[in-house]
Amino acid sequence: MECAIAISGSIGSGKSTVSEHLAAVLGRPHVSFPREVRSAAEARQIPMERGRLQRLGEEMIADGWPHFCGRVLDQASGHSKPPVIEGVRHLEAIQVLRDSLSPIDLQIVFLEVREETRQSRLAERGLAPNEIEAAQSHSSELELPLIRDHADLVISTDAPVDVVVVLIVSLLGQEVQPTSA
Repeated sequence: MECAIAISGSIGSGKSTVSEHLAAVLGRPHVSFPREVRSAAEARQIPMERGRLQRLGEEMIADGWPHFCGRVLDQASGHSKPPVIEGVRHLEAIQVLRDSLSPIDLQIVFLEVREETRQSRLAERGLAPNEIEAAQSHSSELELPLIRDHADLVISTDAPVDVVVVLIVSLLGQEVQPTSA
């Protein structure tokens, strides 16, 4: 049975890459909390700097999870299939998403990665060690251990993305969207 799939994990765990590939393989819409924050920043002409985006995300949370989650889910408007949701980092967001998507089931996939792989990915993004430390200590990272504990699936992203996606599809019992020849 088709379900909505929420992707969670720490900074540098591969949330964007995995969720985009997973949505493509399943033929599902890809919706994203980070995309919603960047869209709001663009509309307000806020520079796309990590600290400013994090503060804007906090403001959006303060406006209420139902509103924030609703805007994220609106990214899938016009699609009949349940979405793949990138960047779920708070337990309250999970509850609001479950309520909003009901009766469709929401499966939580938590991505883990070896620290050396994660550090390498973050360095490739141009983040300095002090920026990585600041990002890791941000409030958006605090609930991740709890989300991991509540996840339906915990999977390593040290393998190539195609392998990770096949594992997620298989372990969640989802059907792959056939590709047209």
